[in-house]
Amino acid sequence: RIPQLVNSDNGDGMEVHFIYGENDWMDYKGGLEVQRQCWKKRLEWKEMKEQKLQVIKQVKKQKLLADECSHDDASIKTTDSNNDILPPPPPKVFVHGVRNAGHLLMLDNYKEFNAAVIIAGGGEGKLPSGMPRPVEFVCSEMMAESDRSITSDSVGSYIRTFDRHVMSEKDAANFFRGGHGNRREQKEVIDKMDHSSEKQGDMIRAEEMKIEEQS
Repeated sequence: RIPQLVNSDNGDGMEVHFIYGENDWMDYKGGLEVQRQCWKKRLEWKEMKEQKLQVIKQVKKQKLLADECSHDDASIKTTDSNNDILPPPPPKVFVHGVRNAGHLLMLDNYKEFNAAVIIAGGGEGKLPSGMPRPVEFVCSEMMAESDRSITSDSVGSYIRTFDRHVMSEKDAANFFRGGHGNRREQKEVIDKMDHSSEKQGDMIRAEEMKIEEQS
């Protein structure tokens, strides 16, 4: 009944997932803006963490040179490892879009909605390969960073390697127009996502065949 937030061993912070229907009356921009602000705060937090760790290393070095007792050294190591010197990092924020759904997305498209909930709960790796998945959107700043370095620690933890479609903020503007937007542009976005899905599916099938041949 009481979430274990303070005592969690997840040193990388909590995750927050926004799930919107394609034709949802709620504004998806709110989710993307929260993602943007939290991402910037996480970058600041990582810089502060590095600075703090450098200070700890200097203190540890000075104590070793002064031949302090092992108890003090152990306490420094503990402080270094459990991250007590820093407040918890800002959360990672994810924004999902469920196709062919309005605000009652759990009724309009329960399959993609269920997949989104399972993803938010950390069970993405257990989803069947053919199960429909929601679209994931990232803000412009994160997408630009991913273009420079997809393995960047600040972005790589958001853009994962499963069957999820990761689209830009510009694509989100077209996707979430629903029945009120430009249908031609919306169809182009959906076609782009379907093509990406087929390509990812081919890669997965090829990898499975390779594993079978090796076994």
